[in-house]
Amino acid sequence: MDQIAERLEYHIKGAFIVLLVLAAFQYWEGNLDIRFLVVVAAGYVVLRIAFDIIQERYTNP
Repeated sequence: MDQIAERLEYHIKGAFIVLLVLAAFQYWEGNLDIRFLVVVAAGYVVLRIAFDIIQERYTNP
């Protein structure tokens, strides 16, 4: 159970970094869209968790 919490924390930190970079780019372009940032963050976390589960299933028989 502790390993799941660590992985989730890792993926959320990764999403935060992606959001910072994307928000900085959007701010620089003058088109900051909060809804787009939320969708990207949610999609990033969901995809990373899905790939993590798939990787664990195939590497740990």
